Amino acid sequence: TADAAVFIGILLLCAAGAARYVYLASWDDPTRNKAALALHLVVIVTSVVPPELPMELSLAVTTSLAELGSKCGIFCTEPWRIPLAGKADVVALDKTGTLTSDEMVVRGIVLPHAFRGGDGDDDDDGAPPPLVDAASDAVSDAARRVLVGCHSLAPRAGEAMGDPLERAVLRDAGWALRGRDVVAPAEGDVDGRALLIRRRYDFASQLRRMSAVVREGRQEHVLTKGAPEAVRALL
Repeated sequence: TADAAVFIGILLLCAAGAARYVYLASWDDPTRNKAALALHLVVIVTSVVPPELPMELSLAVTTSLAELGSKCGIFCTEPWRIPLAGKADVVALDKTGTLTSDEMVVRGIVLPHAFRGGDGDDDDDGAPPPLVDAASDAVSDAARRVLVGCHSLAPRAGEAMGDPLERAVLRDAGWALRGRDVVAPAEGDVDGRALLIRRRYDFASQLRRMSAVVREGRQEHVLTKGAPEAVRALL
């Protein structure tokens, strides 16, 4: 790096000064062996750079790599970039795909009181609704139907293929595709809980929503999801 080059340059400058002093003080001395004196001058110049310097530089980079991992939780795949990173003032990222995986993770679902399970009272303190797990009993049956039944996923090689957000919601809710048009809980008793998707109305940019007609047991439901302002007009 440039810092190492500057450091070595300063050492060489000191060595050149010392060699010049020895040359001026001893070259004209008739009692000195010229060949031995020249060899001493070369030794002065070469010995100023310690042979351990490359190992010390590598050790510094290795120590920095260990500190980044243990204290900051940063994993570096190119350790030789660490000295260059110390000079960076601004880091601009073009997308998240280069830093994160392509799998979306559902942290929770915010539900209004009308779509929460249980008999809890409405919150009257103005606080935002809490995040709830999609697989918990806090989610009402109506909300769960929309989460797992209104999507455009399709099975392929035993996995759900389609929108990453819809896949993440289905996985977090604990449900899975049992065919092209059937979704059911991934584990446990599925009798009477499976949803048969009878018709899909794919997302339309003009309407800003998508819908699906599903059957649960002997009941049929129309499920809709989309932009809040677009769905609110239908309620």
